[in-house]
Amino acid sequence: MRRTGTLILLAVALSASVPRAARQEMIQIERTFDSRVQSLNPDDPFSVMRPTLGLYLENYGAVFTAEVNLLAAQFPMPFGHEYTREQRARFREKKLQRIATLKETMQQTLMDAAGILSSLPPEQSVVFGVSIFRWKWEDTAGLPSQIIMQAPRRALLQAKAGRAEALKGALKVEQIE
Repeated sequence: MRRTGTLILLAVALSASVPRAARQEMIQIERTFDSRVQSLNPDDPFSVMRPTLGLYLENYGAVFTAEVNLLAAQFPMPFGHEYTREQRARFREKKLQRIATLKETMQQTLMDAAGILSSLPPEQSVVFGVSIFRWKWEDTAGLPSQIIMQAPRRALLQAKAGRAEALKGALKVEQIE
């Protein structure tokens, strides 16, 4: 009986030491990113096509994914009307310009997430992966299909505290075309 009690206490202690990002914290970050994206340019908005979803990977960290359309107002014309070559070129240029704004938003949300995820150990990572929505008819040369940004929570907290140099070697940004 004593051995069973010891095993139960050991199991409880081990499970308590395993970090788990609280679901409410994850939801807060999901909503924050979606709200930021939708409010980036009220006159010519971005759009969240697939809302942000976060999950915790044991011994790795918190991972968030979303799908964003850089031009929410860009819809194909009904009844077979196609965009002109000039219109398509303007859409492409606008999207290319908006990549930098999206990256800034992702980085700010990463830093905020590091502060919100209080149960995440400092050595574990916070990751944001954003897929960029594209139409079949778009010229996608030079336009990423995904942007993945990640850093250890410790470096993000230091950057948030005003030590921007903490992110220099720690922040990894990958663009996939």
